[in-house]
Amino acid sequence: MAAAGCLPHERIGIKWNAAQRFESFGGDASGPWQGMQAWRGDFDGLLLDRALEAGAELLQPCQALRPLTDGENVVGVETDRGPVRAGWMSDAGGGRHWLARQLALQIEHHSPPLIARYGYVHGREPELSNASSIEGDELGWTWKAQVKEDLVAWCRMDLRGRSGVAAWRPASLRNFPAYGPTRGADVSWRIVSRPVASGYFMAGDAAAVLDPASSHGVLRALMTGMMSAHLIAAEAGGKAGRNEAADYYCEWLHQWFDHDVSELRELYAALPHPPDWLAEPRRLYGAKKKGKGPTHENRSLRPPGNWREDFEDNGVKG
Repeated sequence: MAAAGCLPHERIGIKWNAAQRFESFGGDASGPWQGMQAWRGDFDGLLLDRALEAGAELLQPCQALRPLTDGENVVGVETDRGPVRAGWMSDAGGGRHWLARQLALQIEHHSPPLIARYGYVHGREPELSNASSIEGDELGWTWKAQVKEDLVAWCRMDLRGRSGVAAWRPASLRNFPAYGPTRGADVSWRIVSRPVASGYFMAGDAAAVLDPASSHGVLRALMTGMMSAHLIAAEAGGKAGRNEAADYYCEWLHQWFDHDVSELRELYAALPHPPDWLAEPRRLYGAKKKGKGPTHENRSLRPPGNWREDFEDNGVKG
């Protein structure tokens, strides 16, 4: 990451409910850990290069048109370059939930609509030289970080659902020239009820979305990819049945999502004026859609079959 020009940060500055502090990222016997600010295109390129080195085949450009099914099983995807058949397919296409919508699966919304606005400016902010920052206020929070030597990123979250002025940016950055327009992203808390079934997995935001304050977006993208690969290998090696592996992934992801939702609710409750919806009992938002396939059920979490040792030795744990 450092060789690719990703900027290291030693800590994060946090100002929340008038209290201000700095938090490090931890450490081990090798020394303190660092956070890395990775430019999205550069990071995507690193991951793609590694996949090709590992033997992946790349079809680019290539547009997915619809999943190929055989009864209740997904057996591949129809693309603008023809059909691609596979024992398993993975949707890692982001928060548009392409596969879930194609299969008419239920998407559970655990918050009212939330929009994060974000943008970039040219320049250097001295206070961000070795630390990113997040500051809570009466309406939400603002995050800033130096993501390249001459580029600062910012993100604004209004927890009352207001989209804000299109040209808004943090006061400390208003005199810097903008790099591109201010954009918005739907970061409403949501999860596909059944993000895995016979023949498919959903990974990253395609499976579940939380707002950036959860700080787990990139981690969840990587870990869901790793977990699905381990489960596919376990099923192929006869160490777990297909349904058993699918049930485990579903429960693992739902438990992680539920934990992060609880953490976010606790975090936002500590703001000077928490949004009214936080005072309500936790519930699902929006009309409940009927989806095909089984819904999520609460089961005890345990790795399927007798492969816990292989599972945990490779660094993926429940």
